[in-house]
Amino acid sequence: MGKPAPPYVKIVQGPTESYSLFLDRLREAIERSPNLTPDAKERPSEGRDETSASTRSPGCLDRLTGATRGSAGVDLATATDVTLQDDKVQVISTTVDGPLGHGLSALLIGRSSTSKQGLFVLPGLVDADYTGNIGIMIRALYPPVNIAAGTRIAQLIPFKGCVPKTTAVQRGPHGFGSTGSAQVAFAMELNSQRMKN
Repeated sequence: MGKPAPPYVKIVQGPTESYSLFLDRLREAIERSPNLTPDAKERPSEGRDETSASTRSPGCLDRLTGATRGSAGVDLATATDVTLQDDKVQVISTTVDGPLGHGLSALLIGRSSTSKQGLFVLPGLVDADYTGNIGIMIRALYPPVNIAAGTRIAQLIPFKGCVPKTTAVQRGPHGFGSTGSAQVAFAMELNSQRMKN
């Protein structure tokens, strides 16, 4: 008599397989699992409105590849040559447009090599239903700085969002505060001295 099969299967991401395709294989394995109740199989997407960002829809993550087998994210490159003339925050266009695909959102952060060069990438969030160019908010600590087109300065770390209740508003191609007004008001202390220009 043969050895009984274990109640689980080990699923490993292939060395050249994109993260989103790996997630699709993982989801399919969960759906085929005989040991899970229908309720348990549905739990990962419970409460999410998947109409605008389908878990099966392809996106830009299908075209991007992690640098190593253990990469948590994929790199983003600049679309054009850019010169940062001052230390103000600027938005730089990338070679990547949303949506990310497969119902995934992503955290946008700087690469460690970018920080070592005196550039600070402000963290951002790319929603699953964002369809515009994925921009990078960046600040030069020691301007001026030239950044050549194609330079990888940031990375996307994809994840499955789990907000249980959302509004019916669709994001589309608008980013950087497009779903509501800024909640910041700048204030200045008034005193008897004149401001210097």
